[in-house]
Amino acid sequence: ADGAGGAFAERDTEHCEALQASKATMSLTVSQCAVLPVTVSATKIKSRSDFRTSCLFPPTSYLNSDLSTTPINQNLHLLSFAGSCIISLIMEAWRNFALNYTVKTSELYDLSHTAAGALLERCEYPWQALSQIGAFIKELIPTLGADYVKLADDVYVHKTAKIHRSADISGPCVIGADTEVRPSAFIRGNALIGSGCVIGNSCEVKNAIIFDKSQVPHFNYVGDSILGYHAHMGAGAVTSNVKSDNSDVVIKCCGETLPTGRRKVGAFLGDNAEIGCNSVLNPGTVVGRGARVYPLSMVRGVAPAHSIYKKAGEIVEIRDCAVN
Repeated sequence: ADGAGGAFAERDTEHCEALQASKATMSLTVSQCAVLPVTVSATKIKSRSDFRTSCLFPPTSYLNSDLSTTPINQNLHLLSFAGSCIISLIMEAWRNFALNYTVKTSELYDLSHTAAGALLERCEYPWQALSQIGAFIKELIPTLGADYVKLADDVYVHKTAKIHRSADISGPCVIGADTEVRPSAFIRGNALIGSGCVIGNSCEVKNAIIFDKSQVPHFNYVGDSILGYHAHMGAGAVTSNVKSDNSDVVIKCCGETLPTGRRKVGAFLGDNAEIGCNSVLNPGTVVGRGARVYPLSMVRGVAPAHSIYKKAGEIVEIRDCAVN
């Protein structure tokens, strides 16, 4: 009761004072308090607002009664309410931790493996960079060294990159050292492609950052997306970047809904993520570092780092996973 009163004094001073006053009439031991039932039903809690509604505001009967003369069963309920407040604090802290650990730029990517590090480090979430990719590439081009050659307007390619003559590349675009762009690849602009990458036959890339060593080797579509270091998309895997109703894309994670403010948002693959063949990553999908997606998957939401996405509702941790 002491802890609950101190924690919520700013939200409800009257209730907290009443909670303190009620201590004199309670004769419960610590062990008895520990097993009191929590009055909030977990099945009814679906968002942070549900926690606040259910836990942080007590029944009006508590606020309007004289707790110094309240029967012991009322005090039991009051202490139960205090317990549910504590649980709500714990759950909200967990939500914030999980949210930060799962979808923030710093948790998905090692920025030393991309020329877009200066852009991404000022973006708390990776989708915040999507509207800035084209302008950033134009700022980057004048800083490129003599090892880069100009193929077309705002298209610069490292001299060690291999570009097939049938590839179609529009600017602004920068392609790094030792990257291979295979036959009939279509790079539509606003594409920053790192070193040692593969852009495969009949693949399409637009408005994307592709980190070093990342591969989209066979019949892939990557639009309005960011692929981390050594990420790999199996043959036929695509990023879907527009919802069927054309509404803005939101990111759903840990019971929270994060708005992107954009109608076109693809997927965000963390470092060393692996996407199985013919999988579809729905708008706003986030795949954490080292996570794997089964072939033929229809992925929506977030696959945490070092997990295996088998199907919707079935995501398991990779056992004995070496942290990348």
